[in-house]
Amino acid sequence: MADPAFLHRVQAGIRLIERGELEQAERLFRQLTEAHPRDAGLWNLLGAAQHKAGRFEEALAACQHALELDRRNPDYLYSVGSILFNLDRPDEAAKKFRATLSARPNHIDALLDLGRSLRDMGDLRQAETIFMRVLQRAPSSQEAYIDLCNLYESQDRNEEAERCFREGIAQLPRPEDLHFFLSLLLLKQGRFAEGWAEYQWRSSRRNELAGAKLPFWTWRETPWSGRLDGQRVAMWPEQGLGDILFFLRFSERVRRLGARTVLYLPRRLAGIVRRAECVDEVSELSDGAGLSRESVLLGDLPFMLASGDETPEPLRLKPLQERLETMRRRLADCGPAPYIGLTWRAGLKTGPQRYQLIKDIPLEDFARTAARLPGTLVAVQRNPEADEVAQLATLAGRPVGDFSDVNADLEDALALMACLDDYVGVSNTNMHLRAGVRPQAHVLVPLPPEWRWMAQGEESPWYKDFSIFRQKCRNDWKEPLEQLIMCFKNRDFS
Repeated sequence: MADPAFLHRVQAGIRLIERGELEQAERLFRQLTEAHPRDAGLWNLLGAAQHKAGRFEEALAACQHALELDRRNPDYLYSVGSILFNLDRPDEAAKKFRATLSARPNHIDALLDLGRSLRDMGDLRQAETIFMRVLQRAPSSQEAYIDLCNLYESQDRNEEAERCFREGIAQLPRPEDLHFFLSLLLLKQGRFAEGWAEYQWRSSRRNELAGAKLPFWTWRETPWSGRLDGQRVAMWPEQGLGDILFFLRFSERVRRLGARTVLYLPRRLAGIVRRAECVDEVSELSDGAGLSRESVLLGDLPFMLASGDETPEPLRLKPLQERLETMRRRLADCGPAPYIGLTWRAGLKTGPQRYQLIKDIPLEDFARTAARLPGTLVAVQRNPEADEVAQLATLAGRPVGDFSDVNADLEDALALMACLDDYVGVSNTNMHLRAGVRPQAHVLVPLPPEWRWMAQGEESPWYKDFSIFRQKCRNDWKEPLEQLIMCFKNRDFS
């Protein structure tokens, strides 16, 4: 019989992983694996803690060791496959998922992840078959519906995607995420009124309201129907920095209804928004908040305002003068104008939205394009890998200034965006900053596209002055990069 004290420590470690207390969980399972080095389950749990912490290579080593100790265990096979998938090694992951299914044919998660691996390998037909098989075996799998619908979108089969979303919404008892993903499809088709209504189902909104920091607030749930004269409306962000900047374009409309607006923001963004003068009062989230008769989440503003097809201009932003001077000096040290900013990667590498939100242009492809751009190249990549900027310069055969550090300070990033003559890259927070200070940018949009860049066309109504270059096939950037070069050939920087 197992030692009760040992079992208690293992269960405590599992609870730590579930609560997200990953450092403590890893420390505990390291102690346990040192005391019980032949216990494969402990090695697998150590890997689970490291995997959840995003330390994939260490997690892979731990779970592979578990598999060496127990080679046919489907749980360990699945763990290794999941980590390989998050390491962008889908072909190896698929082998592990097949082995998992061989040992445990009813392993639904392994079947679903096999479909995702095949999708990422480019075998879309087989991936579609797998996702449908998951829905046959587990008809209440919301994840399978989302994966199947996203697969349709990646092939520009939007009518099929919409039918699939609506079928899932009708079938499932709690289809919240299907509503949200349907909203993204509707928004990028320009069906804004429908899309904003479905956007109310987003998980960040549900999580914010479920754990509201100020339970006595009156959270607005229905559109305003008249004037708000004299009312104090508190606006609360629940998404990332780029989304905050995006939705603030609607804030002036709330003031036009007669309301006094107060906005609660993270400190790193508060100064920038204060200078934009788009609300009456800006408070930092750490300040706490006062009572308000009306309180809304920023992402709810289009729905609350019943904005319909309205697409307001981006928020106008004002960089700090001293930061502008610093950036101008740094740029001059790199070479002559024009200065072209570059970003080649952004988005989520893991999680349920990974397929829609990961934006990653292979460095070799991007470098070949960068080599043909005019002026001085400036890398603005957030969290570049070790020596990645130097590698870009080597592949492009020309110097590249490394300005990746500006991403640590939004004031620096805003000043740089104002100083660049042009900006080329995938969608990220800096694109939102750029829109607030300079009209010129070239956006490389993957398939399926993020909703704010729309399903088709060379521009977006949200960013009318930005040029869009779209993938026609998933993972193939050749055509949009060539179109980008042709655009620059006709560009006059004088």
